[in-house]
Amino acid sequence: MSIASEAAPLPDSPSIDATSEPPPAVGVRTLASAVQLRVGTNRSNGTHWAGFTDPFSKTSSVVVASVTEIDGNNNPVKGAAPIRVMNLIPGNGRIDVMVAVDWDSALSWRIEFVICN
Repeated sequence: MSIASEAAPLPDSPSIDATSEPPPAVGVRTLASAVQLRVGTNRSNGTHWAGFTDPFSKTSSVVVASVTEIDGNNNPVKGAAPIRVMNLIPGNGRIDVMVAVDWDSALSWRIEFVICN
């Protein structure tokens, strides 16, 4: 079965005029070329804040995070539990992230950060 046949139909969306001017940007900033990838691991369930020390992080950093369940060898697995990044706050030398693990018992997970300064 193809992915397209499994997908639910998209709801009607408003038409977009590709020739019109885009709306003005709300807070555009130019990032330096410094990009870092950092990885942290944890074991938990429920929704909570986790803190990761990172000397590259600043309050002005742009940080993107991805979280996945891992096995005993730190390899990603397709588990049954939904695991989500709920919130993220970059700080000077630290990244605080709220993670939700929707499972009755603690699961091991890995979070990866892309940090742009």
